[in-house]
Amino acid sequence: MKKIFTFLLTSIFGTITFAQITVIQDWAVLTNFYNPIEMTIDTSGNLYTANYGSNTISKIAPNATITQAWATLGSNALPRDIVIDASGNVYTANFGNDTVSKITPAGSVTQAWATLSGNAPIAIALDASNNIYTANTNKTVSKILATGTAITQDWAYLANEAYPKDIIVDNSGNVYTVNQNNTISKITPSGTVTQTWATLASNANPQSIVIDTSGNFYIANLGNSTISKITPAGIVTHAWATLTNNPGPLCLSIDASGNLYTGNNNSTVSKISPAGVVTQVWATLAGGATYPQGIVKNETTGDVYICNYGVSTISKITAALSTGETIAKNKSITVYPNPVTSILHFSTELSEVSLLDISGRKVLNKKEKTEKIFVENLPKGNYLLIGKDKNGKEFSEKFIKE
Repeated sequence: MKKIFTFLLTSIFGTITFAQITVIQDWAVLTNFYNPIEMTIDTSGNLYTANYGSNTISKIAPNATITQAWATLGSNALPRDIVIDASGNVYTANFGNDTVSKITPAGSVTQAWATLSGNAPIAIALDASNNIYTANTNKTVSKILATGTAITQDWAYLANEAYPKDIIVDNSGNVYTVNQNNTISKITPSGTVTQTWATLASNANPQSIVIDTSGNFYIANLGNSTISKITPAGIVTHAWATLTNNPGPLCLSIDASGNLYTGNNNSTVSKISPAGVVTQVWATLAGGATYPQGIVKNETTGDVYICNYGVSTISKITAALSTGETIAKNKSITVYPNPVTSILHFSTELSEVSLLDISGRKVLNKKEKTEKIFVENLPKGNYLLIGKDKNGKEFSEKFIKE
C-alpha cells in the first residue's frame, strides 16, 4: 500500500501537537476495470461501491476485506448512484437498463426492484420514510414508495434544458435536483415543481449537492472550481469557497460537524470548514488519473474514504495525533507586536524561522539570522511561528495577522 503523510497543526495549552494525515492510496483494490462511480457506508463502517464497469456492488469491511462482487446487477445495468436505508438495504440507480436494484443486508438482490422505462436514472436519494427518488436523464424525477409497491415514474417534470446531475431530500420532504443548466429545482412533497429555485453562475457546471443540519445546501461546481452555498430561503452565495488552481471538484461530502470534502479532478481532496476556510490540498491521491467519484466519512473513526473511478481503488485518509512531534514554548523569547500588521519582531536573534497557517501549510521559511520578518503580504488570520535560537533550541509562538 502506498502511504502519503501530511501534517495539520493544533495548539493545546502552549504545546504544538501535529495531527498526522495518512493517505493509504490503495487501501482496497477492486478488480480491474470495475470503475467504482459512487459509494455509501453503513452503520458498521462497511463500504459499498456501485461499479459502473462491471455491473456489480463491492462490499469492503472496515479491515479492508473485499467482497468484489457482493451483488451482481443486470448485465447492462450501468449503476450510477447508490444509497443505503436505515435497515441496511442498498439501492442503486441503473442508468443502462432503467431500473432501481435493491440488495438486502444479506446480499440478496432484486435486480429490477423498480422499473423506470426510458428514464435512465443517474442519481438516487432517500427521504425520512425511506421512499426513493431518482433524478433521470430524461429530465424527470421518479418516486418509489419504500415498499416498492407504488412507482410514480414521472412524479415531477423538469425544464427541457435541465438535465439533472444529483438529487437530495431535506428534512421536510422537499426534493432538490442540481441541474446541468446551472440551476437548482425544488419539488414539494406533493410534487409541485419550482423549476429555477436557485441559479448558479453561468460557468458553474454543478456536479454534486449536500445539505447540512441547518438546511443549507452546498454544491460542488466543476466548471469554476467553487463551492456554492444556498440558504433554506434560496439565497445563493456563488463562490462561498474557491478551490485554487482549478482542481475541478467531481464529488462532495459533508460530515456531522459540517466540514465539506471534495474529490477533485486533479487527484486531490480539499477540505472546507463550516466557516468556509479551505484547505486546498488536504490530501493527494497518487497513481495517475484517479478521477475520484465518491467520498464518505466514517463518523465513528473519523476516516474519510474516496472511490477512484479511474484506477478502481478505494483510498483511505485517516488523521491521528503524533505524540513524537511536540515543540515547547521558549519563555525567554518574545514575539511582538501581536497582533501584527506589517513587521513581526523577536526579542533575540533567530537562526531559522518558519510560519504555518491554520491548516498546517508552511507559508514562510527563512534560514538565515534575523530579528524580524515581514508579514504584510500574508492574509489576515492566525499563524504559528516556529523558530530556532542561536543555540539551535526550537520554540513556537502563535500570533494574529491583522
